[in-house]
Amino acid sequence: MPRVAIIGKGTAGCLAVAYFYKQGYDITWYYNSSKKAQAVGEGAQLNLPSLMYKSAGWNFDDWREVDGNYKIGIHYRNWGDKGDYFHNFLPPQVSQHFNAVKLQNLIFNLYKDKVKCVDGDIEHKDIPEDYVFDCSGKPKDYSKFNASEFIPVNSVHVTQCYWEYPEFDYTVTCARPYGWVFGIPLQNRCSIGYLYNKDFNTLDEVKEDVKNVFADYELTPSQDTNSFSFENYYRKKNFEGNVAYCGNSSFFLEPMEATSILTMEWIMRKADDLWEGYTEEETANQEYLDWNREYEHIIMMHYAAGSRWFNDFWTYAKTRGQNCLTDARGYPKWKEFVNAALTGEYDDISKQYGGGWAYHSFAENLEGLGLHG
Repeated sequence: MPRVAIIGKGTAGCLAVAYFYKQGYDITWYYNSSKKAQAVGEGAQLNLPSLMYKSAGWNFDDWREVDGNYKIGIHYRNWGDKGDYFHNFLPPQVSQHFNAVKLQNLIFNLYKDKVKCVDGDIEHKDIPEDYVFDCSGKPKDYSKFNASEFIPVNSVHVTQCYWEYPEFDYTVTCARPYGWVFGIPLQNRCSIGYLYNKDFNTLDEVKEDVKNVFADYELTPSQDTNSFSFENYYRKKNFEGNVAYCGNSSFFLEPMEATSILTMEWIMRKADDLWEGYTEEETANQEYLDWNREYEHIIMMHYAAGSRWFNDFWTYAKTRGQNCLTDARGYPKWKEFVNAALTGEYDDISKQYGGGWAYHSFAENLEGLGLHG
């Protein structure tokens, strides 16, 4: 039985333990329990319910344990010339919004007695297991990473708005004068996050403008807030020898399309294939780079369409978006998906761009944003 060391107890580390345990690996779980769990990344694409069902036997009712609420799609507001549109998940497909800290704690309690647990920090060189799956979190040194060439936001202000029950069952993605706002509805609260660029606007400006979002959705903001800046990045090489990286030790791209958990699962599957001899390291690393580049294209499509506001930030963001689409048009796969979306002629409805967008997603977003590829 192959032995794998999984480092980290955030969402990536917890999901990795569930996944590799199901695959039959002998797991040693290294983590530092003094690190505070992060309540971020509380929306997902369609893979999460399936991943939890296959790994832990979860059904939809089980999501109540982590304040789960259905996610039937994404409502975009104030984007492009048309303003509002809805990106539907095709029935019967549905994803979940969830409390990230509760999910982490629940998975930890499910597996802590099934795997060997070691509390404390550890270096790769000191790990005796055959393989290392590093989910240790945000890097301190970015020299081994590619910085996003295009993403225009680098800061976020998050406010928790508590309610008695969820008022909607979709993610809100609302363009605002200084960036855009996500709304993640859970059973007991709605998480409102304002993404912006600190080089153009101040936190005070963001705090003032987000009041309009609270009013629009009739939400009552609490004092439970969090503000921080971030980098947008992914590794130059994600698979190196017996080591694979996942979660924020591998990548972070802003949360426009809730790409994180789908990317985590892809990395888990690719590491498993690599360690089992089904693929080569060079191939896996190139596929990883392509995957993240495709997600940048999907994210930046929205900025390329602009918003109802015309100011320094949106001039900058729209220019970057249009530059990214110029880059995308050099990819044959992009041309294939755009052509299929515009003509309605699909050769294989299961094919996806960036792992998450099928042809209908391209069609709905191109139409909603008023773009033509």
